[in-house]
Amino acid sequence: MLAQRCIEGAKIMGPIDSLHGQWRRAVPGINMTASVIGSICYLVGSVLFLPDLEDYLNIGEGVFITGSAIIFFSQIWKVIRIGYTNISDRQDRRFRITNLMHNFVVFVADAATDLGGLFYFIGTILFLPKFITTNFGLNRAAGLFITGGTFFYYWWCFFLSFIIFVFLKRSNDSDEFDPSKE
Repeated sequence: MLAQRCIEGAKIMGPIDSLHGQWRRAVPGINMTASVIGSICYLVGSVLFLPDLEDYLNIGEGVFITGSAIIFFSQIWKVIRIGYTNISDRQDRRFRITNLMHNFVVFVADAATDLGGLFYFIGTILFLPKFITTNFGLNRAAGLFITGGTFFYYWWCFFLSFIIFVFLKRSNDSDEFDPSKE
């Protein structure tokens, strides 16, 4: 069965030695690598926001903005890939809203992360000194930044609840009642 599914998957992806087949196999890895690079940029940029590293604040903002842009585009790319993935007909390569609904958990998680990256991107740009000339400018940037953080928080809540659901479902499946053992 597994071998059959692997063969069918290889037919859909295209020949291994073709450029198209190699690209289709590489896309998830490229997408994941972009997400990791964006996350590393978030980390490095955040460290450069520390008061002891005040001399590097502008560099930190630039790195953080870059990370936000990478995360945003990486997550958009994931959502688009989900829309093109038809789980009931692997030969169908058209974008469909129903494909998003078939992968609803992944779609919601990626959309929340995407919005978090977008709000961090805009909020961090508005935190640049040239945009913070009044309290309104500071509050606007902080509000966008908090909104971005909220979307990332919702992603974690959604992700953790999904993991708990899967764990509970598996433990319930293994504890099924068998009347023949009575």
